[in-house]
Amino acid sequence: MTADPEFRNPGNASTSSSCTGKNAYQVHASSPAIRAGTVISSNGGQDAFGNAVSATAAPNIGAYNGTGGNLLSNAGFETGALSPWTQASGNSSSVTAANARTGSDALTTAASTTATVYCWKNAGGSGAGYCDDLAVEPLSSATNAVTNPGYETGALTPWVQSTGTAAGVVASNACSGTYALQTAASASGAIQTVSGLTSSGTYLLVGWAKVATAGEEVAVGVKSFGGTETYLRASTTSYAQQPLSFTTGVSTTSAGVYCYKNSGSAAGYCDDYSLVKLL
Repeated sequence: MTADPEFRNPGNASTSSSCTGKNAYQVHASSPAIRAGTVISSNGGQDAFGNAVSATAAPNIGAYNGTGGNLLSNAGFETGALSPWTQASGNSSSVTAANARTGSDALTTAASTTATVYCWKNAGGSGAGYCDDLAVEPLSSATNAVTNPGYETGALTPWVQSTGTAAGVVASNACSGTYALQTAASASGAIQTVSGLTSSGTYLLVGWAKVATAGEEVAVGVKSFGGTETYLRASTTSYAQQPLSFTTGVSTTSAGVYCYKNSGSAAGYCDDYSLVKLL
């Protein structure tokens, strides 16, 4: 790979940055090095910063293997209400059951071609707040390339079994809607080959996953796109978002999107997949 790794403060050049010393060589969340490495044996289990390095999941390229989590509440507006979001101006916005990227609901703003991006610490508290690395990126296409992404047809098609141990669609444990994919306890999952992608295109895959027994793991992943298979694993009994970015190969126009549970004693669940083109 030949690309800017997007170090936070390369060369420790910015004296105002809090990322100094070796921390200057952590990378931004948008770095192309994220989850673009290759699994190696006897990797030691940690990176240079103490972050875990999986023995099975693709690591970052380089000495930093960290990643961020979504700290927003009601991030997909699936409660059907605005709270804890509040109006940012006199022009009213609201949650509507339309135009959702995933799930059923989305935020509808008043018509505008501009937006104010801000960092704000409300009254109260005893210490400072900090913001960094904010970004606004246009979608090349908002169309979800995954068919039957939330299994709301009540059937698996066009997803197919990825192993001989059956996974199926159930009318329970949905992240949104009525249906979800349920795996068996181990060696079980489903995969969909998404075609019609653009070669050398950058895509964002998002899936939601949870497990029936805390501590076990179910993976949301993508493979066969002309690059290194990559996935994230959920280990909680409530749904957690699993966002992955990947770039298709120079002659590859499809990708295998999957949900898979490798081991354990109880089911895993996946729901509400979305695959959109970024660049």
